[in-house]
Amino acid sequence: MTEFLPPKPSWLSEPSPVERLRHCWVTADEHGRVPALLLEWRHTREGWQGRVVRPVLDMEDEKWRPREARLPASALEQANDRPTRT
Repeated sequence: MTEFLPPKPSWLSEPSPVERLRHCWVTADEHGRVPALLLEWRHTREGWQGRVVRPVLDMEDEKWRPREARLPASALEQANDRPTRT
C-alpha cells in the first residue's frame, strides 16, 4: 500500500530543466552588450566559465546567428528578469 503524500510547495522543489536556464548579458562582445542564454557553469583552473548561447553577427549577410561558447564569468552579467515561481 502506498502512502499519500501531499505535493511539496514549489519553493521547496528542485528547479525544472527549463527553470535552470538563465538570461544573461555578454559584456565582452565586439558589438557591445548582447543577450545570451546561460546553460551551465563550470569551474576551471582559470576560474568560473559560463556555457552560453549568444547571437553573433555574420558579416557576409549581416544576419545574427546563434553560437554556443564558454566564456569567463567576467564577460557575463546577470539579467534581472527571472520569473517568480508559483
